[in-house]
Amino acid sequence: ASTYTWAPPTGLSAITGSSVTANPTVTTTYTVTGTTGSCSSTQTVTITVNPTPTVTVSPSPAIICSGDSISLTATGATNYTWSPATGLNAITGATVKASPLATTSYTVTGSNGSCTSTAVVLVTVKATPRITVTPSSATICATGPGVTLTASGAASYAWSPPGGLSNISVPVVTASPTVTTTYTVTGTSEGCSGSAIVTITVDNSVEAAISGKDTICAGDSTTLTASGGGNYTWSTGSTASIINVKPPSTEQYKVIVRQGDCSDTATVLVVVITTCDEGINELSFNDNIVLFPNPTTGNVQVQCDIPDGEYTMNLTNVLGQILYANRLSIHGKYSYFLNLSNYSSGLYILTINGVNSTTHKKIILNK
Repeated sequence: ASTYTWAPPTGLSAITGSSVTANPTVTTTYTVTGTTGSCSSTQTVTITVNPTPTVTVSPSPAIICSGDSISLTATGATNYTWSPATGLNAITGATVKASPLATTSYTVTGSNGSCTSTAVVLVTVKATPRITVTPSSATICATGPGVTLTASGAASYAWSPPGGLSNISVPVVTASPTVTTTYTVTGTSEGCSGSAIVTITVDNSVEAAISGKDTICAGDSTTLTASGGGNYTWSTGSTASIINVKPPSTEQYKVIVRQGDCSDTATVLVVVITTCDEGINELSFNDNIVLFPNPTTGNVQVQCDIPDGEYTMNLTNVLGQILYANRLSIHGKYSYFLNLSNYSSGLYILTINGVNSTTHKKIILNK
């Protein structure tokens, strides 16, 4: 044709001419009329407008700790391309895993057909705290004090396991475990956490004990033997493991047992009985007479499993003064209740005398 006319004019750069530029905002059908002289004809063309995708990324912004990763998910389009590739497990797809070593800005381009759009997400990498514990290991005595542990490198701390610790949420704690224990302290700063471990070894090489006869008659002596270590120091001044004592009255003896850097203490109360009868088989039924509870706060049950017969039962203090006396006629197993609620706290001696035997039992009254 000689001339051309376009309609509708919306989105056209011109409405006449053989060539025009169409930029409609919505899908539009254009009609062009060509004329030569008095003759004309028409033709139509449809311009399809696809919507521009709106691409978003979540999470945005994104924060990770050094060494960690995060999944980034894009929405709003059909196909996606990510850049830069550094730290990404893939560069295409709606979801990728980002593990950058430093803070990085990623751009994702989403497309629907030939239409594209982009979104940007900043992945901030925060430093993971480096936790240290001082000392890094320690050995303590089972009978001694604990050790102070100091954590550093973070803003807040959590210790585990809690057993034997003075606190579990402060940087400085005292560890006093009863068995060798490995503790973990986790430090956190700005949402990022690091940890350190420390092992506390418990030395159980010292366990003081004293054996020997702890109830004697006035004028007698007894041999006390200390055990549980390598070196010994008695309250008498002796450094031998075995001592012989002859106290004039009831007396307590103490021994400090040492092995290396550890020590432990044991004590024994040697009770001196002032009412022993010469020739009597003292303590002959000691295992057959049971007192409980002992120590007591007032009442004591006496259970006897001794030969049938007539017995006397006396309660004395450590000075030998008789506080209570009673006669017992025993036939078979026997049970008796003593009420000590009227006496002061302290040590008392229960003596059960038979025809051929005498048994002394200690009672501790704690009111």
